[in-house]
Amino acid sequence: MRAMFHTVAPRYNFITRAFSYGMDGRWKRIGVTRAHLPERPKVLDLASGTGDFSFLVHRHYPGSRSIAVDLTERMLQLARARGLPHAVCADAGILPFADSSFDCVFIGYGLRNFPNLQQAISEIRRVTRPGGMLVSLDFFLPANLLLRRLYLAYLYAQGVFWGFVLHGQATSLHLHSRLAQILRFD
Repeated sequence: MRAMFHTVAPRYNFITRAFSYGMDGRWKRIGVTRAHLPERPKVLDLASGTGDFSFLVHRHYPGSRSIAVDLTERMLQLARARGLPHAVCADAGILPFADSSFDCVFIGYGLRNFPNLQQAISEIRRVTRPGGMLVSLDFFLPANLLLRRLYLAYLYAQGVFWGFVLHGQATSLHLHSRLAQILRFD
């Protein structure tokens, strides 16, 4: 997982916007707005990628403190280059924070990538203050079989298309079709 995200890191934001037809930015803004955080919240942006949730929280809550955590150092380098001051390379299953440290944990497209989901949820619960919340943004599989098949075909086609357009090589075609498989929850 780390190697794959290391490879796609420079184009990660573009890829998520392409896969969501540009709606992910709006979805993230809604998530931050609906979280109803305290005036000066301390938040964890877990599986942060390049730090979109951190930047949105800071925009809505200027006195906030957001810590971006990602398994991929290259993603965090990009977040730092965008001006994010607090970024930590860590595994969601072993978070390096004290109990009850955060008012809210934001996760964008991350839960499906945690190798041990129960352990990650346990860690999220541990570092979230009592009364705090988890806000997770992710794609889902439609329950309707026909829609599900159309959606999976779309994901695969998008993965192959963007792999070719962005990198123009067979290994990238495999990489981006693997991204589509991850979105399927394989």
